[in-house]
Amino acid sequence: MIGSWRWNLLLAWLGALLTLLFSISSNILTTVLLRSLYAFVAFFITAYPIRIILSLIIKPSPKQVVNTTLENDNTTNQQAGKSIDVATPEQSDELNQLLKDSLNEHEGTQVEQGTSENFKPLNPPQFVSAKTNAEPEELAKAIRHLTKE
Repeated sequence: MIGSWRWNLLLAWLGALLTLLFSISSNILTTVLLRSLYAFVAFFITAYPIRIILSLIIKPSPKQVVNTTLENDNTTNQQAGKSIDVATPEQSDELNQLLKDSLNEHEGTQVEQGTSENFKPLNPPQFVSAKTNAEPEELAKAIRHLTKE
């Protein structure tokens, strides 16, 4: 069977809650509570056959499992892709050596001023306005246009 009795309990509470919500407007409280109790029991019992049917649908029968294992003689093909090894091998010594090598190479390329020989500073383009001395009337007109007045 799929899952445990907790699924039955969850389905039973859901059924009782739905029964309570749909019948509270047209019945008195004692009737609503009694019908919710009946719904709880009915949904709890009904959940067992549902779980059995789902387990038959989802899981293959033992005959099918035996037939597939007999057809495949190579056991390595059966296990391929069924598990993932998430552990990484310990390579701290190799990593330390790579870091030391890259540090030594970096120190060897330094020039006396502390910059690399191939270093070129970034030279971004400068933004320049078209008119530096604009008329006040033109500025006011532009502001009115931007503020839509």
